[in-house]
Amino acid sequence: MLGYALDVALEHGDKAAAEKIVEEFRQREAPMDVQLSADAQLLGRTRSPDAEGKYQYIGLLGQSSPRTETGQVLSQLALAGLSRIRHAAQWKGCPGLLVRAVDDSALPVEVGDIVLRVQGQCISGTASLLRLQRQALKVKELRVELWRNGEVLQVVLPGGKVPFFGSPF
Repeated sequence: MLGYALDVALEHGDKAAAEKIVEEFRQREAPMDVQLSADAQLLGRTRSPDAEGKYQYIGLLGQSSPRTETGQVLSQLALAGLSRIRHAAQWKGCPGLLVRAVDDSALPVEVGDIVLRVQGQCISGTASLLRLQRQALKVKELRVELWRNGEVLQVVLPGGKVPFFGSPF
C-alpha cells in the first residue's frame, strides 16, 4: 500500500508527501531492498542530484549477492535508474516501469525491459499500470514502447490483459 501511495504522490509531483512516505518505509522497518527502491524512486523521479550515487550504491549491493532474488532485483533497479539518468532525452520525460516478470516467454517483452509508453501514454508506475490494465481489456492490441540495451523499441502485444508485472524505480 505504501508503494502505491509513493507512486501516486510522485505522479502528482508532491515531493513532500513522497518524502514522508519514504520515511514511513524506514519507520516500519521494511526490507532493505524495499527501502532502497523507495529511496531511489524518490531521488530518481524528482531528478535529485543524489540519484546517480544512490543507483550506483544499489548496484554494488546487488553485485554483492548476484545469486539471490534480492541481488538480482537490486541490480536491475540500478541499471534502470542509471539508464533513466543517462538517456533522459530519449525517454522524453517518461519515468518508466521496470519489467520484473512476463506471463508468456513468446512475447517481445523481457524481464529487465523498461516500459516507457503504452498506447502513447507515459507509464510512470503502479497507478498508470492499473489504468493500463483497464484499458487493455478494451483493445485488440497494445502498442508498447520499451527501453532495452540502450535503445527504444516499439512492440505490439495482444490486448485483453497486460502480460507483464513491473515496478516503479
